[in-house]
Amino acid sequence: VAALIVGLVVRLAWTIIASGTPDHRLNDAGEYVRVAEQLADGDTPTIAGRPTAFIKPGYPAALVPVVWASRLSGGRISTQFGAGLLNVALGTTTIGLSAIMARQWLGARAAGPTAWLVALCPPAIFVTSPALAETLITFLGVAVIVLATSVAGSRADSGRPAWKGVVAIGVLIGFGSLVRGNGLVLLPVVVLVLRGRTLRQTLVTASALIAVVAAVLTPWAIRNRIEVGVGAPLSTGNASSLCLAYRNGATGLPDFSEEALRDCYTRSPYDDRSLYVPGDPHVYLSNFDAPDEVAWYRRTTRQGIAWALHHPGDVVTTNWNKTVEVFRT
Repeated sequence: VAALIVGLVVRLAWTIIASGTPDHRLNDAGEYVRVAEQLADGDTPTIAGRPTAFIKPGYPAALVPVVWASRLSGGRISTQFGAGLLNVALGTTTIGLSAIMARQWLGARAAGPTAWLVALCPPAIFVTSPALAETLITFLGVAVIVLATSVAGSRADSGRPAWKGVVAIGVLIGFGSLVRGNGLVLLPVVVLVLRGRTLRQTLVTASALIAVVAAVLTPWAIRNRIEVGVGAPLSTGNASSLCLAYRNGATGLPDFSEEALRDCYTRSPYDDRSLYVPGDPHVYLSNFDAPDEVAWYRRTTRQGIAWALHHPGDVVTTNWNKTVEVFRT
């Protein structure tokens, strides 16, 4: 309980101190809020007036009630600050869920230290304030593991899985994948947790989970096919991540050089002069060619995969560097 209270107070204080309007409308926080406002109006995501699948809809969808609350307040509570408050609630809940997960896997003595580690984790506190998806995907990930462990325990007692729990897990993984594409990593983890006594039981559970996840992702993929022209089930933005990670000169570390951005964003939805203001320091991101999201998505995806296949050793190195960077920062 003490860890929950301290974690809540620290996150709330940081949100009050640090929340504000994003300093550039094209950063992640600004784009999440902009898309949330479009969804709140009953529209689908656009960039420069064009339908887009670049931005994953999960976190903006979670912000829709925040947008409505901001409007009801007459703007006295900004959407950015409301997003911070939502993150505070999610982050605090994650502290409790982490303690439950530790108790499930390591025993009761591990619950307290785990709660304190999460409550005082600097990166987790830092990302609470801005309108960013990290707090939500962390909450979903821990919730999935806790629920899967509970369902596995029920299966051990009764000999059969609790199918309502399996469906709920599939929904959470599907929604998490629309928040961050790496949410799909939870799928094989959960299959291992829920594995049955026989291969057939494991395959049935895995098939059910995959079917539920697919059902969650399908409406977004259909919308992307109809409005954008490509049935991406997650986000065309994954192509830019693939391009930046797997290209000549890639190290696995953040690369915002002009060369990298021109290689990976030319003809993307952001390759549009109207998105930039005179003197904008980010203006070199764009060649100002005619944006063609479908052609750009296919080209950059194909190039990234081809590079990875021809440079397997470099793929190992870049992924190792990315992993080290995550823990270092």
